Amino acid sequence: INASSYPRKEIKRRTQRATTTAMATQSNEDELGRILSEFENTMKERDLKASEIIQAAWPISCPRCILRVLNVSNLMFRSEKFLEALLCNFVEKTGGHLDRSRGKKEEKFVCSCCVGLLQEELIGNPDGSLTNSIVSLLNQCETQFKDYSLALSIPPALQIRQYSVWYYLREKTGQFQTDVPQMLEIKEVLKWVLGGFLSREKGLVFKFQSDFTINVTLKNSSTQNEHLFLQKMKEDEGMAKRKKARGKRNAEGEPKADEISIKYVGKLLEDITYEKFKSHSPIPPPVITEQATFSISFNHVPVYVAGRYIKLSRNLSQSPWVIDGQRKGDNSVEEIITAPVAPPFKADSTKFITAGREDIDVRMLGRGRPFVLELSNPKVISVSQEKLNQLEEEMNSEKNPLSSMLKVVDLQMVNRNEVTKMKEGEQTKTKNYRALVWISKKVTESDLKFLREVKDLVIEQKTPVRVLHRRSLMVRKKTIHSLDFEIIHDNFIHLHLHTEAGTYIKEFVHSDLGRTHPSFTSMMGCQTDIL
Repeated sequence: INASSYPRKEIKRRTQRATTTAMATQSNEDELGRILSEFENTMKERDLKASEIIQAAWPISCPRCILRVLNVSNLMFRSEKFLEALLCNFVEKTGGHLDRSRGKKEEKFVCSCCVGLLQEELIGNPDGSLTNSIVSLLNQCETQFKDYSLALSIPPALQIRQYSVWYYLREKTGQFQTDVPQMLEIKEVLKWVLGGFLSREKGLVFKFQSDFTINVTLKNSSTQNEHLFLQKMKEDEGMAKRKKARGKRNAEGEPKADEISIKYVGKLLEDITYEKFKSHSPIPPPVITEQATFSISFNHVPVYVAGRYIKLSRNLSQSPWVIDGQRKGDNSVEEIITAPVAPPFKADSTKFITAGREDIDVRMLGRGRPFVLELSNPKVISVSQEKLNQLEEEMNSEKNPLSSMLKVVDLQMVNRNEVTKMKEGEQTKTKNYRALVWISKKVTESDLKFLREVKDLVIEQKTPVRVLHRRSLMVRKKTIHSLDFEIIHDNFIHLHLHTEAGTYIKEFVHSDLGRTHPSFTSMMGCQTDIL
């Protein structure tokens, strides 16, 4: 350093930095030597011609894919530069040679096995485009989460390329006699590398099952049709029954590339032998120069808010009612509840789930009908019970004009198991109804006392005419457990019914033109109707 060109402090700073760099370099060299020794011992124990395999794979594979072939998992989190130095030193110690300059050439080297998915340009630390994008999006993400899982979608053609590289190395080295590649899965390696990176950079905890998922979809357009020969080969050779491919087909009648999953490709490869594969697909796989592209999204499992609603109005549908494109009514139970409850969770969408339903002109009294509001991909995953109590109070307040139509009680957060229990109970529980009924003839107490003797009466109900446009035509057997009554006037009574869930009450009373039998009408022997 020229002392006359820099102030004393700057000279001291540069000297310290140079010293630190030299120490770090020495430390890296020491670590490389230690890892190299461990790697040599591992290869000896496995009795593999590792140097020959590495030299054969080097022109077409990245360091991580070479380690996948050798089934070495504990080094995957290391940088590509470190792994290249490790493999080069290992080969050179056995008298071999690897081209150390391949990554420095003008045309970027793209691994033929993983199509760049495991290379530094994509998942490097800290300069990989994928790793950087994930961290950047996580910094902007509003969703609350404690841990995460990774969901990876990779191109189906990678299965083909994996087989092709495996067979190529078998030809070149005489190793690997199995027809099915015994390699570490790309998805697993990606999870190890990305997981380690996120743990170091963001302090995130990875779990195989988590409420919060980072979804990564990886593609390489230059390989998107490489796997399509498999289906045709299977059909031509009679190795599998000819099936209509799921999804759309292209002009040649074959499944579209993006409609076929990697799992389906793996299934088609199950019966493939080396000879059959070689006759239909190139060995080694074609060289590519295009790097993989990716998209990232985040998703949190739904959270659930449960409660009971008491419906006081006879002009309020349970869900928005639209007939022939025309909205009927200004409000619905679903909308009145969702409007104040959903916003605190900042969810992408909501779903209103109830234990059964009632008609628009039927009130829901007593303790109320159980409901659950499912909030999909929420940003806020928990709201305090105090906040829910406040919402309930505001919804039921006289200041709220809608409270005269609907009230909500027992508002609380629940888990998915409670939702399942509610839906199961929808068809197994019994229900109590009270109906105002008109009878065409005058009735007395003695005329009706037989109703109190009815126990577990099984009735058959054809799908009611009023819902036939949206329900399949069938006969449903339901049970009327008991009946009771109160005479209001000569021709009017309150009919009390204890019935199986899902019974059509209106149709039981007036018989729906004889489609319900027996009915209250047939039991009375005269015309009746529900008011």
